[in-house]
Amino acid sequence: MNLKIKSTILSIIVLALIILPNISNAATCNFSRNLDSESVGEDVRCLQKYLNDAGFTIANSGVGSPGNETNLFRALTKEALIRWQIENGVSPASGYFGPLSRTKYYELVAPGNSGSVSTTQQTSQNNTAATSQQLQELIKQAEELQAREKMFEQFKEAVQAITKAREAIEDSDLPAVDLSDEEEDLYDIEGDFFEALIDFFAGKEDEAIKTAKSVQKDAEKIYTNVGGGYDEKLEDLEDRIDDVRDELEDEEDDGFDITRSLEYLDEAEDLISEAEKAYRDNDFDEVENLIEDIEELIDDAYDAIEEVGEDDALDAIEDAEDDIDDAWDDIRDADRDGKGVDEAEYRLNRAEDRLEDAEEEFDEGNYLDALEIAEKVSKMVEEALDEII
Repeated sequence: MNLKIKSTILSIIVLALIILPNISNAATCNFSRNLDSESVGEDVRCLQKYLNDAGFTIANSGVGSPGNETNLFRALTKEALIRWQIENGVSPASGYFGPLSRTKYYELVAPGNSGSVSTTQQTSQNNTAATSQQLQELIKQAEELQAREKMFEQFKEAVQAITKAREAIEDSDLPAVDLSDEEEDLYDIEGDFFEALIDFFAGKEDEAIKTAKSVQKDAEKIYTNVGGGYDEKLEDLEDRIDDVRDELEDEEDDGFDITRSLEYLDEAEDLISEAEKAYRDNDFDEVENLIEDIEELIDDAYDAIEEVGEDDALDAIEDAEDDIDDAWDDIRDADRDGKGVDEAEYRLNRAEDRLEDAEEEFDEGNYLDALEIAEKVSKMVEEALDEII
C-alpha cells in the first residue's frame, strides 16, 4: 500500500479520535420551577448546556455557545427550546419550559422516571427523591466518563505512536527492502487499531483498550527499528553533559572534588561520538546500547562527586612530602653517579615551596585547595626527576 493511501488511513484514525471524545451523555439538571423569557438562575444555565449538548445549539459562538452558557433565559434560549420541543413532540412548542417539557426532559435523560417531576406543585419529599436519584445518575455518568477518558487517552497515544513511526519511515536512510518490511508491519498495526475502534463501538471496551496498548507498543518498536528519535536523543545527551559540567563547577566552588566526575563525562562524550557514527551506519542496536552506557556514565558522574574533607587533604600533603623525600634520595644517588642534577634540584626546591602553600591552605581550613596544590606538588616532583641527565 502506497504512502498516500496510508496517510489517508491515518487521517481517518485521527478523525475518529476527534469524534470519539464528543460522544457523551447530555447534561443532567434538576428543574424545580417553570422557565420562561424572564427567568434567571443556574437552572437556566443547565438547560442551555443540555440543549447545546443535545444538538439544539443556542449559538455557534459568543454568548450561549457551548462553553459560554449563561444564567439568562432570553430569545436564543427560547428558539433552541422550541426546536427541541418540536423534535420531541412537546405541544405547544412555545419555548416555555413548563411541566410537559420537564416531564419529557426526564424521560430522555432518565428513562422510566418521567413521573418524578409531573407538576409545578411537587412535594418536598418528591423533590428530595428526584434530586437524590439525579445525583446517583451523575455519579454513575462521571465514573463512565472517567473510564472513557482513560480509553480516549490510550487511543490518542496509539495514534501518536503510529504517526511517529510513519514519519520515521519517511525520513529514514535505511535500504528500501528494510523499509518495505517496516511499512507492511505498520500497515498491519493500523489495521489492529481499526479493530480496537470496532470493539469500542461494539461495547467491547476492555478488548479495545487492550488492543490500543498493543498498537502503541508495536508502533514504538517500528519507530526504534528505523532509527526514529536517536539523533534528537544524542543531541539531548550532549546538552545534558554540558549542563552537568556547569553543575560540577558549582559543586567544586562549594568544596567538592569533581575529578572523577569529569572523567566520567569525558568518557560519555567519547561514547556519543561512537553513537553518532553507529547512527550514520544505521546500526541502531549499537546506538541503543551506547545510549544506555552514556546515561549510566552521566549518573556515575553525579555519584562520584565527593566533598573534600580534612583527612583527604592531609593524606595528599603527606603523600607529596614522601614524594619529595624520595626524590631527594634519587637526586643524591644520581649526583654520586656523576649525573647532572642542577635542574632537578631547582625544580624540587620549587615543589617544596608549593608544598608550603598547601600546608597554609590546610591550616586555614581550605581543604580542597590544599588537596589540589598537594597533587600538583607530586606532579612537580615527577617532572623534577625527569631532568636528571
